[in-house]
Amino acid sequence: RTPQAAPQSGCSSSSEPDKSMAPASSRRSALVVVAFSARTMMGVLCVTNLINYVDRGIIPGATGAFEAFIDRAHDTVGSSTNTLFGALQSAFIVGFSAGSLVVGHLVHSRSPFKLASWGLAAWCVAAVVAGAARHLRSYVVLVLARMA
Repeated sequence: RTPQAAPQSGCSSSSEPDKSMAPASSRRSALVVVAFSARTMMGVLCVTNLINYVDRGIIPGATGAFEAFIDRAHDTVGSSTNTLFGALQSAFIVGFSAGSLVVGHLVHSRSPFKLASWGLAAWCVAAVVAGAARHLRSYVVLVLARMA
């Protein structure tokens, strides 16, 4: 024997409207979710990883250009170019290591997708700031951008 639903009267004891009768569009959240296939997401992550490795190796690969920048920068007067070049190479790894520790801790309490998106956004901002360091002729701005 199957249970039968109680008959419904035309009046509701609640002052809230019945949401089951509302159109589907009004029941949806205002947030639009874009779904990507697993293959697409894997491609995006592989390209991001490739760009990350290029970013890591850009300074050793363009030694002459970065040494010329250090010589022209207005905030490196009186400093050894070799020392500053070594610090610039190390800045990325210092920031990357510190960020890995923080994100490694946060991944247990936050959404990994949100963390990845915030990290990618911060990385994009850091790339823009690093590009602006050339126009500002500032070694300090470049080092801080590499650490971000």
